Amino acid sequence: MEMQGDGNFQFRSFADNLFGKQSDHTATRKAAVEHMKKHTDFFGLFFETAAELNKYLLDMARSGTWGDELPLRAVVEAYGCVAHVITSEPANWYLVYEPKSQERPDLRVAVCPKGSKLPSVRKAIFLSYISPVHYNAIVSNARTATE
Repeated sequence: MEMQGDGNFQFRSFADNLFGKQSDHTATRKAAVEHMKKHTDFFGLFFETAAELNKYLLDMARSGTWGDELPLRAVVEAYGCVAHVITSEPANWYLVYEPKSQERPDLRVAVCPKGSKLPSVRKAIFLSYISPVHYNAIVSNARTATE
């Protein structure tokens, strides 16, 4: 399913898979940023300084900022989902991201849009990644026929 190309496409793809609506992308962005803030011991390893991490988190919290592999990992951990990513890269065309956290699901940082419920833990979600920047949700034919 084509995601709106407004810079929120990674988060829209997650929202569409988790909640059935790409318009709930603010929830998945917030969950990613909150999860990264809660787990700076892991996410901080990708930055030279704490100031660089903080700037990254401030930028990532803004709507329209493109998501990269760090928020992808954070959403997987926050919601406890398993992300299957089909890419346009011949060498790495299929990637799987599984939650590594042994944290109890009720302690995860997962933001739920109003009127929705949290998805089941280990829910399989499917994304396409068109290198170098665009994500789309992969949904069943039955679902696209009803939309």
